[in-house]
Amino acid sequence: RSWAIFWHKYSTNDDPRNDSCSIDWCGCLKAARDGTPYDHTPYALPRPVLDAIKPVFDNLCSRKSLACVVDASSQNANEGCHSLVWLMSLKHKVSSGTTLEIACHLAIIIFNDGYFALGKTIQIFSEAFLIIIEMFDIY
Repeated sequence: RSWAIFWHKYSTNDDPRNDSCSIDWCGCLKAARDGTPYDHTPYALPRPVLDAIKPVFDNLCSRKSLACVVDASSQNANEGCHSLVWLMSLKHKVSSGTTLEIACHLAIIIFNDGYFALGKTIQIFSEAFLIIIEMFDIY
């Protein structure tokens, strides 16, 4: 889809490049389907600009970059970590500062070491809790 967007913006009336586009969003393909004229001029970006950003598209669409996001993660490490925070402390509901802080700490653990590391964290808290119970003779 990224290349479709690139070539869509590269298209001109003299040189349409809509082969990769989807009819769901491409005005040129919709016009061709409906038999109406279409003008690329207001939507095309200047060729020198597109030629300058083409290496970015090459990089983003490379197998190496796509392999980073194949498991629904992100190419942006911060975005991946942030999504973990907001998974535990929802943006659309009010959360306390403590909840957000705990969510941040857990997100960092998960982001750095995976969900498996939470088992070790829970084990440490469980052991600490048992020590507190024994110290204060709480049963």
